[in-house]
Amino acid sequence: KCRMKLWSQPIRVETPDETVLITSRTIHSALWFVSNPELDNHICGYLAKYVQKYQVELFNVSPTGNHIHLLARFPHCNRAAFMRDFNARVAEGVRRFVPNFLGGPLFERRYTVNILPLDTDIEDRFFYCALQSPQDGLSERIGDYPGYNGTFDAIRDRARKYTIINWGEYHSRKRFDKTLRPEDFAETYELRFTKLPTHQHLKQQEYEAELLAKLEKRRIEVVTEKKQQGHVYPTKEALRKVVPGSLPRNTKRGTMRPIVLCSCLETKRRVQEWYFAVVAAYLAASRAYRAGQLDVVFPSGTYPPSLPVRP
Repeated sequence: KCRMKLWSQPIRVETPDETVLITSRTIHSALWFVSNPELDNHICGYLAKYVQKYQVELFNVSPTGNHIHLLARFPHCNRAAFMRDFNARVAEGVRRFVPNFLGGPLFERRYTVNILPLDTDIEDRFFYCALQSPQDGLSERIGDYPGYNGTFDAIRDRARKYTIINWGEYHSRKRFDKTLRPEDFAETYELRFTKLPTHQHLKQQEYEAELLAKLEKRRIEVVTEKKQQGHVYPTKEALRKVVPGSLPRNTKRGTMRPIVLCSCLETKRRVQEWYFAVVAAYLAASRAYRAGQLDVVFPSGTYPPSLPVRP
């Protein structure tokens, strides 16, 4: 058996046909993604840029409070590069648009990845992303939460345009031409979502009607359960008064181990067996690579580890 405790982080395996739920959580679960339209535009602008650059199939996104959920597929096996760039820009945005952020790392650890093997699993996690604010006890309706949620844009096939500044190019050329302004390096990108595979056969009007009906049904179920537990949802005004960086009363904690989220136990078992077989092959290749066998072949979808520094 492969024991994950040999590694400080779970081994990542990238495949072109698997959809995944990605979660990035802030250090101490501090609430940095609250009531900040400028930060929302920054996040969405760079998300649009990297979705286009890396040709990602994006199904949903929800920056809520202390975490960001991304539901996506990476046909070109470039998830690592995408997340490296995207999370770096998110952290950059928090440093720029949240005055009381004192610096240092934003995220508490590397993002977590949940594999969604079946189309029905993708649909289930789509609504999970959509209903973050009702599930977390923040607002009864998605639209009452003062922050961006991609659900309605995804359902209605609505593309939004965002303009961002290419700061790297600006600073590089500004050294030689002092007349240049940041606005000269503005880039506009369109954030567009991919249809759920369970409903791709439907026309847009049918797609919208069916998903909105399912969304409302699940929303009512979530809100009813929370209220039966005695929860009282805060008002819109109270949500807008939340101080960025404050700590939540309660927060969910994930696991470092990759999770397969699947409604079919047999499918889940097969995917787990596949994953740990890849991990075992990776461990063997990694040991040989670190021992000096640089031509060793790593399993498809994995990356060689960094080599130790030799005196």
